[in-house]
Amino acid sequence: MASRILVVDDDPDARAICGSLLSHFGYDVILADDGIEGVDLAHREEPELILMDIMMPGVSGFTAVDVLRRSVRTREIPVVAMSLYDPHPEEIRQAGFDGFLPKPFSPHELIDVVDRWV
Repeated sequence: MASRILVVDDDPDARAICGSLLSHFGYDVILADDGIEGVDLAHREEPELILMDIMMPGVSGFTAVDVLRRSVRTREIPVVAMSLYDPHPEEIRQAGFDGFLPKPFSPHELIDVVDRWV
């Protein structure tokens, strides 16, 4: 069975690119377009990894990862932050993220990060 990856990003192009690349490499991909949908899908689908954009309107990646870390069902799922914004590594760790993938990223960088966590 393929590892399930949840991609949460408000940018439809970024979602489509991530989804297409990950599917091509054999991953089962779930897409969410905001933090609320991402948290809901994480609870329902329990993916092996979540790739979460930080800067989203409404519920940011910071807020969403905080909700995920407070839930027994999702607290152990690795969550990798993705963003054009370049936060300090300590800010990422303290927020509850397990890693960081700076945008824009190459297909190779995306697959390397996913392979590292699943």
